[in-house]
Amino acid sequence: MRPLLIALLLLPLLSRGQDTTDVFVQNEKHVYTRTEVREQADSTLHFYLGYLFEHCTYRKKGYYSYTDSGKSVVHWSMLSKHKKIKGKLMNVFMSYQLDYTYPLCSAYNHIKGIIFLKLDSDLHARQDPDLKFIPYFVWTKEDCRLIGKEQAIELAINFGFKEGDKPPKATIQYDAPVKQFYWDISNRIQKDSIIQKHFVTQTMQINAYTKKKVSYTKTEKPENKQY
Repeated sequence: MRPLLIALLLLPLLSRGQDTTDVFVQNEKHVYTRTEVREQADSTLHFYLGYLFEHCTYRKKGYYSYTDSGKSVVHWSMLSKHKKIKGKLMNVFMSYQLDYTYPLCSAYNHIKGIIFLKLDSDLHARQDPDLKFIPYFVWTKEDCRLIGKEQAIELAINFGFKEGDKPPKATIQYDAPVKQFYWDISNRIQKDSIIQKHFVTQTMQINAYTKKKVSYTKTEKPENKQY
């Protein structure tokens, strides 16, 4: 009986020594700190990204959902708020930005995108983050074997793309769902007419890996006059 009484008397003193300045949320098992949430989120994303994680930055726009004890109404709050939540933690949502220059692909070397991470009440990932914007060759650390801008323009001309007074514009894009790269080559050619000036706009798309023509469009319209 006496040991129990001593323990009850010491409990308030022990509680005073606990630093709660970093506490912001709790679930039924554990009281989490902002530091713990961030460390667990970083660790989870590191698991998915591997060496790419060092090129990620936290966007500081995370938030979480919770319910009051014994109630089903869901509340939302930003992670940056300095307060302790008495309710039950449901989910944590965090976002990171990947900004990486891949050294083995001059045609497409800027890998950039937003990664969203969703954690449950135990700070475990609820689902895999969407990483489809990262090309396959980045994971394998291989040469992308994509044609460059000059070669794409040369191929377009061989496919019937007409040259104008100015060099054509060429931009490369990555179609993540089908994992294909395409060069879009376009320009505008002036076509003289007896009545008024006309312009022909043409665009050709070439597969940056297979070097095949994907599409070609041409539109013709008169010059817009300003009065």
